[in-house]
Amino acid sequence: VRCIGELKKIRNNQPGAVMELWNGKAMHWGEPFVRRDIKEVALSVERALEHAELVNLYMFHGGTTFGFMNGSQDYGDHFVVQCTSYDVDAPLNEFGRRMPKYYAEQKIICDAFGKTVENSATDPELRAYGNATLTGVAQLNKCKICRHESVKLKSMEMFGQGYGYIVYSTNIFAGKCGSKIILPEIHDVAHVYIDGQYKTTIQRSAQEKSIFIDDCGKHTVQILVENLGRVNFGAYLKVRKGLLGDLLQYDVESQVFSIISNFEVYCMDMQTIPKQYDDDVKENVPILYRYEIDVEEREDTIICVDGFYRGVVFLNGFNLGRHWNIENTPNRLYVPKYLLHDGKNEIVILDVLASKANKSVKLVGEDWNRLV
Repeated sequence: VRCIGELKKIRNNQPGAVMELWNGKAMHWGEPFVRRDIKEVALSVERALEHAELVNLYMFHGGTTFGFMNGSQDYGDHFVVQCTSYDVDAPLNEFGRRMPKYYAEQKIICDAFGKTVENSATDPELRAYGNATLTGVAQLNKCKICRHESVKLKSMEMFGQGYGYIVYSTNIFAGKCGSKIILPEIHDVAHVYIDGQYKTTIQRSAQEKSIFIDDCGKHTVQILVENLGRVNFGAYLKVRKGLLGDLLQYDVESQVFSIISNFEVYCMDMQTIPKQYDDDVKENVPILYRYEIDVEEREDTIICVDGFYRGVVFLNGFNLGRHWNIENTPNRLYVPKYLLHDGKNEIVILDVLASKANKSVKLVGEDWNRLV
C-alpha cells in the first residue's frame, strides 16, 4: 500500500495495482501446510481496495498440478519440491469448496462496493468409493522407452525429454583395491544399481555423491534419475534435469581419477503406461501396480495411497500427479469426476522403489480439513 502511495505521488494519473495479494503459499513435500491468518488476509484486501484500482487475489482458487506439472524451487543451499496440490490455502480450495477465508474476503469486497452479500451456489460433493483391488504388476521396462547411445554424459533435455525418468547405463572396471564412482550434479534424485542390484539413493542436495565398488573386475552401473519438477521461480529457471557434468571413477590402487564414457540411455517420459501386468514384484526397483475399482454415480473424490514410496498415479490413463510417502504431507490426490468411468476404472501406481510393505489404494470422501 505504501508503494502505491509513493507511485501515485510521481504518476498521479496512473491506476494502482496489487498484482499478487497472497492468500497463502504453495505446499512443499515434507513441510507442514502453513495457512495464512484469515483476519490478516481480510485486512490486506481491505487496505488494497482503499488504495488500488486493481487487486489480484493470488490464488483465489487453489488447484491441482496434474501430471508432472508441479514446480520446484532451488535456493542454492537447498531444494524444495512443490506438491501436486496447489491449494495454497485459497478462498476456493483445491476441490472448489468455499472456505472461511472466502466468506471473509467476500464481505470486505461487497462492503467496499456497496453490494449485498449473496450466496446461492452449492459446493461440490466428495464421494467415497472404497478400496481398489490389485490386479497385477509390471516392470518399468514395460513402458515406452526411447533408447540412445552417447559417448558423454548428457542431460535429459539433450535427449529430447522434458519430464519423467531417465536411466544412464555404462560399464566400468574396478581395480583390485576397488573403485569409487563419483556422481556429478543430480537433478533431482538418483537411484544407483550395480550389476542389477540396488545400492543407494542420492539426493540432489547430498554432500557426498559417490558409491564404492570393492569387487575387482567388470561391473555394470545403472543410474535411474527422477525429475521432481521444474524450477518455477528465481535464478535457476533454465537449469536442466538428469545428470549434469561427468561421471567419474577413482581407482584406489593407482589413485587416479578418470571420466567414465560410453552410455546407453533410456528415456521414459511416462506418456503411456503398459497394457500387460504379469510380472513379479522385485524390491527396490521401479514397479507399476495396477488396481481396479467399480464406480457408480460419478462425483469428485480423493485417491489415497498407502505403503508406496514415491512416483505418480494414473487413473484411466490420465496422470493425476505425484505421490510421496513423506512426513508432514498428506499422500492424497484430487480426482475430478470427469476422469472417472461409470463401472470399471483402472488405477496404475508407479513406485520408484518397490517394497513389500502392505499397500492400499482407496477413493475417499473426506474433506480437506480432515486430510491436512
